[in-house]
Amino acid sequence: MKHLIPELPGPVSAHVTAKITATDWATLLHDMRTLCAGCPAEGDPEICISCPLEGIATAAATLTLKARLLKIEAKSQKRKTMKTTIDRGGKE
Repeated sequence: MKHLIPELPGPVSAHVTAKITATDWATLLHDMRTLCAGCPAEGDPEICISCPLEGIATAAATLTLKARLLKIEAKSQKRKTMKTTIDRGGKE
């Protein structure tokens, strides 16, 4: 599996990548977005840009997308491996 954060040492990057892909970010993202419900700013970007809750929600959204990409890449890699194995007649 591709390491998500190449700036980190290999084992650390692998750990972070595993945690990101194992976490249910969609649920966490929904929870983070509900933090803004009823806020008097009503999504005003001039105000929200300074709000720490918006930052948390944005980070959750970013991690949700990265986790989806990693899962898609892993699935694609498995399909490539299966295709290669089939093309070779089951011999690796």
